[in-house]
Amino acid sequence: MLACRAVNIQTQALRPAGALDAHPAEVITCQSEGDLSQVLARATREQRRVTMIGGQRSFGEQFLPVAGGLGIDVSRLETGARIVEHLDTGRLLVRVGGGTTFEQLHAHFPGHRVRFVPTSDRVTIAGALAACTHSAAGYFATAVRAFRLLLSSGEVLDCSAAASGLARELFDVVPGSFGALGVTTFIDLELDPIAPQQALGVHARYAAPRLDEGFFAALDAAKDDPRFDEGMGGVIYGNRGRTLVLADERLPVDHAQPEHLRALLTDDNLEEQAFTHGLANRFPRIAESTVTKTYPQGIERWAPWYGFQFYQRGYDRSYEILGRRGLKYSLARLVGVDRRVPVAHQSWFFPRSITRAFVEAYFKVLDAFPGSEKQGEQQDIVLLDPCPFPAHSLGRTQQGVGVLTSSYSLASLSPDQRARIFTFFKQVSHTLYEQLPAVRISLCKQVHCDRDVLRRMHRGWADLMQHYKSQVDPRGVLTSRHLEMLLDR
Repeated sequence: MLACRAVNIQTQALRPAGALDAHPAEVITCQSEGDLSQVLARATREQRRVTMIGGQRSFGEQFLPVAGGLGIDVSRLETGARIVEHLDTGRLLVRVGGGTTFEQLHAHFPGHRVRFVPTSDRVTIAGALAACTHSAAGYFATAVRAFRLLLSSGEVLDCSAAASGLARELFDVVPGSFGALGVTTFIDLELDPIAPQQALGVHARYAAPRLDEGFFAALDAAKDDPRFDEGMGGVIYGNRGRTLVLADERLPVDHAQPEHLRALLTDDNLEEQAFTHGLANRFPRIAESTVTKTYPQGIERWAPWYGFQFYQRGYDRSYEILGRRGLKYSLARLVGVDRRVPVAHQSWFFPRSITRAFVEAYFKVLDAFPGSEKQGEQQDIVLLDPCPFPAHSLGRTQQGVGVLTSSYSLASLSPDQRARIFTFFKQVSHTLYEQLPAVRISLCKQVHCDRDVLRRMHRGWADLMQHYKSQVDPRGVLTSRHLEMLLDR
């Protein structure tokens, strides 16, 4: 039997974020590179396919083993961090274990940060790199200076921009590979200095009762204004309903911070945030009403930098918080709040230049599903700089990138009603890919798409993975349900 020191294989229920169902799988836990290497070597000999399981924060099947496969829990793999070098202007080069979360990284270096991070601090550093995550301002992998990649054969490659040959190529290709090529056991990150009391300004640059020309103009203006280098984005509610454009800047350290102007979901009361997320999931119109009243056009709110960057901390802890015993938790469940906070949650990437065309085509598809918009929590849009990573969902780009994320509540819906939402997402993917061939489904979230359309859409990504897997994982030991769906086995 495969074993990792004294840790035995156990059956665990794996649940993607926002999912209704858990998936039982055989899982083994490894805490060191040596342990992991031993398990991979054994799996290779026994021709058993394995899937890496990190912080289990993904919305899709990225960490679910295939039938008969083995999950390897690497969430505690080489956790910890140390300073490698003090750089200029107070920056640090640090080395972290792949299983280290952003929450743990902050505990190690409270006066520093990675600027472009996922919205949950329980994501592991290795997981963020494997998924090529982004914030509303940039790509996480741009902060990575080097990483140690353990191959399924047990060989280790030290990948960096200064490396040569295959190790240099993999430095570019691993971000966005979802564990298909190897396991990042150690990662060197560049951290920027930041004062613990640093606040960020959140400006409501535009608000309107209906989607109109002003929304797109405000989006472009916010993205192109250098003052808002902490991020920007727009929100559209319902079917072409209320809209909002927010833009974010770094404030002077001594900026006044009146409590009544604090931005939503940015304090440290994660229990209250979990309740807010649960109620908004059960009653989507609550979120629309609250957000649009909080951010009328022209208002400036503030947020502590950590709460701002990881504003979904409460959502990420909803399952454990909303499942507690007590009167208020029982009352929440009585009105239909589901601790799973179930959502249909999918993103699409596209060249920034076709943002308006994408949005218009998206809503034309929604027109064919009347009533579905009532379950919509929101559609949000972010504009990003060109992407330098070839395995990103949109690939390496020369122009800016747009991303629309659609979130629909599944709470209280019947199976037929849920299926209708999934069909809507599939139709968006199919129709928009046919009309706008540059569109790509994000591989970081849920994937609702006919398999043949998905594979045509991501053929370039699959070819890239197969090219490198033939060199680093020729037996196909490293896989997942997500990868099997894309690599056409």
